[in-house]
Amino acid sequence: MGNFKNINWKRILSTTAWVIVSCCTLVLLVSAVYKTDRRQCKGINISIDGVSNHYFIDEADIKKLIDTYCGSQASSQVISRFDLRSVEQSLEKDIWIKNAELYFDIDGVLQVEVDEREPIARVFTLTGGSFYIDSSLKVLPLSEKLSARVPMFTGFPTDTRVFSSREKKLISGIKELSESLLRDSFLMAMIDQVDITSTDKFELIPKLGDQVVVFGDATKHEEKFEKLKLFYKKVMPAAGWNRYSQINLSFQNQVVAKIRSKEEVKTDSLRTLELMKMVAEYTEKMAGDTLLATGSAEDKVQDLSMVLQSVQRDETPEVVLPAFELPEAPRPRPVPDPVVKKPASVKKQATVSPKPVVKKAAPVKKPVKPAASKPAAKKVPAEPKAIMKKPEPKKPNNDY
Repeated sequence: MGNFKNINWKRILSTTAWVIVSCCTLVLLVSAVYKTDRRQCKGINISIDGVSNHYFIDEADIKKLIDTYCGSQASSQVISRFDLRSVEQSLEKDIWIKNAELYFDIDGVLQVEVDEREPIARVFTLTGGSFYIDSSLKVLPLSEKLSARVPMFTGFPTDTRVFSSREKKLISGIKELSESLLRDSFLMAMIDQVDITSTDKFELIPKLGDQVVVFGDATKHEEKFEKLKLFYKKVMPAAGWNRYSQINLSFQNQVVAKIRSKEEVKTDSLRTLELMKMVAEYTEKMAGDTLLATGSAEDKVQDLSMVLQSVQRDETPEVVLPAFELPEAPRPRPVPDPVVKKPASVKKQATVSPKPVVKKAAPVKKPVKPAASKPAAKKVPAEPKAIMKKPEPKKPNNDY
């Protein structure tokens, strides 16, 4: 009887209540899951994380992959038939899908979240093939839907997708250079393409100017790009964009620039003249307005001569040090603008064409004549006529 009184009935009742609640909750969860599994898929919602909302794989492609896995339209399937993990693995087999996550929301809609692979460089092989690579060095094919705006690398030695150790090192260098270019809008605007030499070195081809930038290998690529930006911003605008035929960045703390030779200047100038003649002919053909054509015939000739003279002036060689230290940028001589300063040269020719010099020379000659007569009397002993005129007044003295 005493043991019966010592029983904690409150504790037993509370424990029993918690067990009952837990069992009810479990039953409800099982029934809810069973009910959910028996429900039909209400639809598919696909979200793609791509490159600036430009996708190499779209929603239609992903729906097609899911329907192919399910054997029919996924929206007509019962939720219990979906093996979400298997569907994710099936989607990730696509070359353009980096990661896929699938789940059903409370409304029975299949949510599909896809991370697309992002190309960082386009590579052209020596045989004419082409492919993309991403940040994980995955080789990606070209797409008919979209062409990625990424740096281009030419001269890759092989078309095979199984790379040797040498080719893996080269691909790794392409990745480093391309990521640096993509981070810098100035370099992306300046560099047109990157050539791969036979010695696995890189050469940059700029969009502006006609020179080759010798980059070397990918080591210290950030430092080399900073040197190139400094050279472009401080030296090239003053020295001229076509003055150098080669810019070498492979030296430490230096940029070595090779001045264009006379033969290269001649070929470039001839090409420039041909282009300007073509532009002049095109503008004459397009000038259909007679009012503009009649009033500016002489101006067009003068403008064309000014442009030709500016090109000839640019051909004059100047002395520039081929190498310089970065902190001490060279002091290039001020080169006049070919467009702004040529009108001044035309004005000088126009002032020389009239003859104001004759007016100044005429008054100078008049006072010089009496001064010239005095030395003439001293230096004319050889002239007999001048001597005979002087004794003539002596004859009338003899007559007297």
